[in-house]
Amino acid sequence: MGDRSRMAWGMVVLPVAGGALATAVGYWPTRSLSGPSGVTAMLLAQALVLGAVWATLWPALGRMAAAEAAARLAPAFKAAGQRFVLTVLVAGVVGWHGGANARVFLVWVAISYVMATMAETIGLVWWLRSLKRPACG
Repeated sequence: MGDRSRMAWGMVVLPVAGGALATAVGYWPTRSLSGPSGVTAMLLAQALVLGAVWATLWPALGRMAAAEAAARLAPAFKAAGQRFVLTVLVAGVVGWHGGANARVFLVWVAISYVMATMAETIGLVWWLRSLKRPACG
């Protein structure tokens, strides 16, 4: 597997790591404040955000790799916008229909979104740096 392939997989794994960290830190406070239904809402929020990240990330990585250096950020910004809209729409539907503890769910969507964005930003910097170097395999 070449350096760029490893970097692409890293971009996919980083949001999972961010979500796992948020879950590990937030599990006991969420459980003590809102019980098992809060934990379910937290996990549902994590799954929503992770799904939105993955749905928008893979196509963006391909477009970024194929773009000229000056145009590489445009696909990332487009993916970020798509991710935001997708996350808000799905979170709104779930929160509105009460499929989970709505308050806890929406708080965790926000926390998860911030964590995923931070992790993805780190990965994006690594990815853009790898695109400046010649491919190694």
